[in-house]
Amino acid sequence: MLKHFRSGSKRIRTLWWILTIGTVVTFIGGFIFIFGSGVGDMSRAMNTTDAIGKIGDTTVRQAEFANAVTVAENNYQAQYGTRPQGRDAALLREQAWFNLVTERAVDAVARRSGFTATDAEVVYAAKNTPPPDITANAAFQTNGRFDRTKWLSALADPSNDWTPLEARLRTVLPAQRLEEKVIAGVKISEPELQRLYANQYEQAKASLVLLPLDMAPVDTMKLADATLKAYYEGHKGEFEAVAQVKAEIVQFPLTVGAAEDSSTLLEVRAIVAEVRGGRDFALLAQERSEGPFAERGGDIGQDVPVSRLPAPLQPVIAMMKVGDVTDPIRDGNTYFIFRLLSRTQPPTGEATVRLAQIQKPIHPSSESMQADVEAVRKLRADAAKKPLGELAAARGLVATTTGWFAQGQFEPTLLQLPHVQQWAVRAKKGEVSRAYGTETGWVIVQIADRREAGPRPYEDAKEDVRRAVELTLRQAKPLADAEKMLAAVKGGKSLEQAATEAGTAVITTEMFPRSNPDPRLSPAPRAVGLAFGLPVGQTGGPVVATTGVYLVRKDAGTPADPVMFEQLKGQLSSQLLSSRQQRWLRAWIDRTVADAKVEDLRPEIEDTL
Repeated sequence: MLKHFRSGSKRIRTLWWILTIGTVVTFIGGFIFIFGSGVGDMSRAMNTTDAIGKIGDTTVRQAEFANAVTVAENNYQAQYGTRPQGRDAALLREQAWFNLVTERAVDAVARRSGFTATDAEVVYAAKNTPPPDITANAAFQTNGRFDRTKWLSALADPSNDWTPLEARLRTVLPAQRLEEKVIAGVKISEPELQRLYANQYEQAKASLVLLPLDMAPVDTMKLADATLKAYYEGHKGEFEAVAQVKAEIVQFPLTVGAAEDSSTLLEVRAIVAEVRGGRDFALLAQERSEGPFAERGGDIGQDVPVSRLPAPLQPVIAMMKVGDVTDPIRDGNTYFIFRLLSRTQPPTGEATVRLAQIQKPIHPSSESMQADVEAVRKLRADAAKKPLGELAAARGLVATTTGWFAQGQFEPTLLQLPHVQQWAVRAKKGEVSRAYGTETGWVIVQIADRREAGPRPYEDAKEDVRRAVELTLRQAKPLADAEKMLAAVKGGKSLEQAATEAGTAVITTEMFPRSNPDPRLSPAPRAVGLAFGLPVGQTGGPVVATTGVYLVRKDAGTPADPVMFEQLKGQLSSQLLSSRQQRWLRAWIDRTVADAKVEDLRPEIEDTL
């Protein structure tokens, strides 16, 4: 019911998109630097043997992972002004792990390829190109900007142990050299630059006729399975997809007894009494709340339309005055107390409210927790022999089967668990995830099926095939009408005359470039091509599109200025080369990580959030 208030869902989605395209390799986006308040302590911790993973022949230590997470959390706090909690924190941990995997996989290739970092290179990099975590550190800033003098002074201080920084640079610099080699073969040709320039600066003006799709009922006999299969076989390339997975998701709830519930309820009732007795709500939230907004006094940080509040909460808030607090409200294994900070009623539109909250989860007893952990461990072990969904059903647990989803696609059942989705899109068929901790227990995922990039099987693509066939049937009549109109134009009539006889009209555009075509032509790239490719005054087509069938006459054209091309060539070359290099390198990194032998030794059962 109260998912919106459990964590910053909007912030989670933002982080998901930011983090999934991030990487630790230096060319794309900087690298993780292990830097904390106790540099010497970290140096010693790096020598411990608490391995939490292996990538190829290298080991990831607990201290390394913990500091990668700390860096991510510090960056998060710098951006959002609060420490990450709940799902945000879980997502950061998962991304920190993947960053370490990526870094070690690239480093292994660099070492095999003979790339190294000399002492002089390490010293130069430390002095002149310190990692982002250093430049953003307040200790090395003046008036909010990186102060190189402070940094060099810290480097020269013999009491500071910079061993971790040196080790980091000796890993990063060879990887940087390797990346430079990977992209060295990426080239841009003169014709490509000319096409890019023409796309942006050549202009055309056109007249067009758009004959809309035939919206009469389609004969269902023409959509028979045999017809659809024949179309699919002839157009498989239209039904390709990136690598996708389908998963079974099981929710394993914490066991909370009546005694724990009663104890927590007494605690939150006491908090309500304190607030109503005059205690400051914001101060109590900072001291007692275990929710994501505690640091800012429970303020959720935005005005919320009343209709977007959970239905059971709406009438409660409606009866409250500004400054009032609710009685404890239980949702799942969590109690909430809300305070109404403000209410806004604009002259038009819906009223909004600003709320603050105190959140207290019901913590299970140690005995209940231990029993749950053992049950989760057994469920994961059994899933190696039987499907997870079947096991869940036998235990009375909630299980959900997802549809097909891919990297970067939101799967509705995992919308609030983006870190779990990150794991799923990289996992193999049949693989069982760790037990991911949530506010109410754990989530376990098994990959029910996986298919690599390529044409989707007919049965999976059938609905799309049906829509494609139906579209061709709806295009048939306007296509025949367009052919008649084109014949009339070739017979000596103007496009306007042919359009009038057909009962339609001619639309005339203003001058436009290929890179920003007239919106009425945008659904038909071939029609845009005709506007530039035809001789002035000539009519071409028909062009079929999802919106109908087009005829296009080129009315005017302005070629791109060759003198300006010479002036802009360097800028265009840099723009195109950078984009191509990043795509090339991203693909290479993805292959490198996929080929790496990764052994995840993190605990199989996470702590609950």
